[in-house]
Amino acid sequence: AGGADPFNASERWGAHMRQPSGPSARLLLLGLLSGSDRFVSRDLQRRALWAQRPWEYGVAWRFVVGERLPKGDNSRVSLEYESAKYGDVDRVSGASELPPRLASKALAWLVHASASSRRAAAPPRYVALSSDAHLLRLPRLPALLRA
Repeated sequence: AGGADPFNASERWGAHMRQPSGPSARLLLLGLLSGSDRFVSRDLQRRALWAQRPWEYGVAWRFVVGERLPKGDNSRVSLEYESAKYGDVDRVSGASELPPRLASKALAWLVHASASSRRAAAPPRYVALSSDAHLLRLPRLPALLRA
């Protein structure tokens, strides 16, 4: 996922694994609701998003994961590793990963995104939510939002 590995690279850590952020990458902040153990789904989404180069259109993305994980869940360490490596995972406090509480996770992230965008130097004009169960085609969306 992310940028291509340099020749003879051993581990894919570094700035080339994080989505570029420039002055124009703030038209839309897209939150993708994801379960804590959906590593493969997030990897597929990253590959699809990187292939579309959404930062060139002003779009940034974040995977939204609940803070309260099911008891005995061993994916906590893997989730921390993924978050540190890619920098695109938002853990929402007070939100559960269990199915009846997914709406609370979505609302908690919208509150988090609006609060953090108020503190940003160049906040996004739009904030949207989707799910990691859907592959999104983004190149037409920024043109529609700017119109």
